[in-house]
Amino acid sequence: MKPRALSAGVKRFVLVAALLGALLAVEVAAACPVCFSAANEENRTAIMLMTGFLTVLPLVLIAVAVRWYLRRVKAFEKRNRAQQRAERRGRGGVGASPVLQHGRVLNAPAGYFERGYAGTPKGR
Repeated sequence: MKPRALSAGVKRFVLVAALLGALLAVEVAAACPVCFSAANEENRTAIMLMTGFLTVLPLVLIAVAVRWYLRRVKAFEKRNRAQQRAERRGRGGVGASPVLQHGRVLNAPAGYFERGYAGTPKGR
């Protein structure tokens, strides 16, 4: 059995009743009655300042994280451009390798693979 759908008039009545109930219950819904009923001005000022501080803190933390990330990306791009310029000049640069465009190169000591390390068969 299907439940009967509410008519448009009943839906509107429920919506208006909920809105009126929310508007009339403002004092009951006070989030922090302590904030405005503080006995002295010092407490009230401290509460308002901390509210402002805790409102701004997440925005500042996000801004710091974004700035840190952008600085890291900029430094990475600068190193990458310097390395590419050095390779084009033929000097190699810091950590440069002729196989760099194909991926990461393992800087193994001479004879490393000939001795049978890193999955290569011994004696080859």
